[in-house]
Amino acid sequence: MRRQRESKGHKAMKLWRSNT
Repeated sequence: MRRQRESKGHKAMKLWRSNT
């Protein structure tokens, strides 16, 4: 569960960085 949450945050950060 903890690993999945980190993976989701990592993906969102990458998407946000690409969107910015």
